[in-house]
Amino acid sequence: MDLIGSAHALYVGDASCDVTEIDPSVKDVVRRGILVSIRIRPTEDRIKEIESKIEEFELQRARSSTSSSSGRNESASVDVPPPQPILQNASPPSVTSNYTGQTPDSIPGTPWSEPGVLSRRGPLNLSLPGEASKKFLNMFMQRKAISGFELHVGRVIKSFQPESSDAPVPALFYAMLLLGCHFISDPELKFWENMFFERAKMEIDANIVRAHANDSKRYNPLHHLQAMVMIGQWFFLKSRLLEAHVLFVRATLFAVALGLHELDSRIYGHYVARSMEPSWRKAGRWSPRDSIELGEAINLWW
Repeated sequence: MDLIGSAHALYVGDASCDVTEIDPSVKDVVRRGILVSIRIRPTEDRIKEIESKIEEFELQRARSSTSSSSGRNESASVDVPPPQPILQNASPPSVTSNYTGQTPDSIPGTPWSEPGVLSRRGPLNLSLPGEASKKFLNMFMQRKAISGFELHVGRVIKSFQPESSDAPVPALFYAMLLLGCHFISDPELKFWENMFFERAKMEIDANIVRAHANDSKRYNPLHHLQAMVMIGQWFFLKSRLLEAHVLFVRATLFAVALGLHELDSRIYGHYVARSMEPSWRKAGRWSPRDSIELGEAINLWW
């Protein structure tokens, strides 16, 4: 019996069988039951409506996932080209030197043309192919301005020749390879970048030990400073700002220790190398050999 029927049953009749009012004792109970019934019915209808919408949504999602997966399979089988083989004999782009007027590949006996140069520059043998080193160094030459390179290109190349009288600075060589690897777009060559960084960092630490021992005959302090600047620039390019700041502070302190802040740029055009150091200069202070080295030092300092 529903609540309406219950309401009729609760009515009582008098002696003449006329219907009277509902019993006051149950009047409130009936009213509440009727209100609850009125509220429950639309709620149940709303639940059924939501359930039907959920079923419809799930059905549409199943259809869309089926169609998208089949579309991906079709595109994968049609649109994706097979991987292209890497050309090992491709010639690197030519780069013109600002100082010599020659490309690095045209200079005989340079690191660009010697495949085993890395294995001869220290205890770590990276087994870098000669063709890969050409690509790295040529890319570096294209981007040497943004890399903070301020040295004479011809002299740097000459320092890496086996018959050179100047002590080579492997830290500079690895810094050049590092920047070239950073700018190169070939993903097959990118894995060398971290190796170049570790090797350059190791060589810089070794040079600092030599600097403390005043052993400048075994390395070029100016080339060492250039390597520090370039690796600091690499940190900036990698958004490793704290490491870049620390390295540039170390490079500045090293430059001050060399005495670069005391160089006189007004003598650049008629610089004469001194045969002996003044008595007031401390051991370890650096002096340029000629006007070219003076210009390199001034550019590096600024």
